[in-house]
Amino acid sequence: MRHAGIVRKKCHNTMQGEQYQAEGSMPVAEGTVVQGEPVMVSGTLVQAPGVQPYGVQPTVVQPTVYKVQQPPIVYQAGVVQPAALAPAGRWLGGNACGWCDPPGGCGLCCITAFCPCIVVGQLWHRIVERGGGGTVLAILAAVSVTAWVLEQVVDNILYPIQVGWVFRLIAGFIYLHYVLKIRQKAAEAGGFRDHAVLCGNECCETYWCLPCIACFLMRHDIQAKQPGATYQGCGTMAGTVYDLPA
Repeated sequence: MRHAGIVRKKCHNTMQGEQYQAEGSMPVAEGTVVQGEPVMVSGTLVQAPGVQPYGVQPTVVQPTVYKVQQPPIVYQAGVVQPAALAPAGRWLGGNACGWCDPPGGCGLCCITAFCPCIVVGQLWHRIVERGGGGTVLAILAAVSVTAWVLEQVVDNILYPIQVGWVFRLIAGFIYLHYVLKIRQKAAEAGGFRDHAVLCGNECCETYWCLPCIACFLMRHDIQAKQPGATYQGCGTMAGTVYDLPA
């Protein structure tokens, strides 16, 4: 009997081994964790390594977005183009004596010769203070008219002595104050120091050749800020079709 029981037990173990081989698996030792399957330990469900728990959303790392600063846009005759700063160390007005040179032309030459207060006011608006050109224009226009009236009155009273030109000299110093400020700001914007373009002194050439310097500064600023544009006269404070970008 004992021998028969041993024989039945061996047969049972042999049948279990064949079953495992038929199923393609092996018996798991007690206390072994199978990769990828959760294990119940003392009533607690332990998640196997490398498996995302059910119901937990995976962490998504959002890409970092960098904003690139774009250069200001200038609108010229329907064409959008970026504004360009004046290269360091040089003026862009061309020949200081070229009154009718582009981008000013004959229009800039005539307005500067007969009504310099208009061009100086436009330059103040473009270079020094946006929106302040009208005030400068009004001040210089009043100074010019006053100087002319005083010159006529004094010359008529003291005739044949002609000393009324003194008032024009005084008015020239007021123009000099504004134009020197414009020159300084234009040079700072271009990244260089102001320097003479006609003679050896900035103050001297600005006072005695104001129309030349005013035309020169207008050509420089248009080339620096609105390349390709042309001077359009006194229709706008900018002197061009489109105003400068804010």
